[in-house]
Amino acid sequence: IILGPLAGGYLSDPNIIFWFDIKTPYLFALLLSLFNFLLLLLFFKETLKHSFIKKNQKQVKNQVKKQAKNSPLIFAIFNLFWQLKNSIKLYSIGLLLFLFFSLELGWSAYYQTISLYLSQDFFYSAQKISLFYTYLGLLMSLGLILIYPVLIKKFSIHKIMKTSWALVILALFLNLIFSYYFKTPAIQWVLAPVISIFTGMAYVSLVSLISDKIPAGQQGWIMGYLSTLLFFAWMLTGFMSGVLV
Repeated sequence: IILGPLAGGYLSDPNIIFWFDIKTPYLFALLLSLFNFLLLLLFFKETLKHSFIKKNQKQVKNQVKKQAKNSPLIFAIFNLFWQLKNSIKLYSIGLLLFLFFSLELGWSAYYQTISLYLSQDFFYSAQKISLFYTYLGLLMSLGLILIYPVLIKKFSIHKIMKTSWALVILALFLNLIFSYYFKTPAIQWVLAPVISIFTGMAYVSLVSLISDKIPAGQQGWIMGYLSTLLFFAWMLTGFMSGVLV
């Protein structure tokens, strides 16, 4: 989140190297992925024993065959949502899941449209926008590395989550008001620390609070749901932003 936008801004600038264009960041991403794949092939070592993997694979194959015979895909999807509904009731995580989804919806709407705003209203170049995104990522990282560990020694995670939420809402509200009355990009640079740092803190606090309510055997399951909610929020705002603009 720090290096990606920074690299993208400069890799798409033909003034730096004449053959750089809008496609160069994607080429760079492809090469980076291939390099990563090569590293996995060369250096990754499986830690599970071969016999355990083989046994596990057989169990999974049998389970898949059984499901394919007895229940169509639509029934499997229904079970997925039914399990979530039951867990919300059983572990009282409904409000926390709603807050998590809302946080991601707000953050993704801001993150995905701020570049368009800076570009259209203040004629920011690709490099300048990439620097702003780097600024956001750096702030969030430093907040989680330096500030959050200090706070959890003095306050409960629940209190940190509520305060972070309140500060994010306040910063976004001030952003809206000031941007309307004062046409200057300085507002974004001044309010970005509050939005970025406390979004990060609210996020990790919510994940911790949800995880604490779920039994050990279902941790992977709930993290899967949280990832789905996160990606759904980003997909939704990706679509909504275009319509709203």
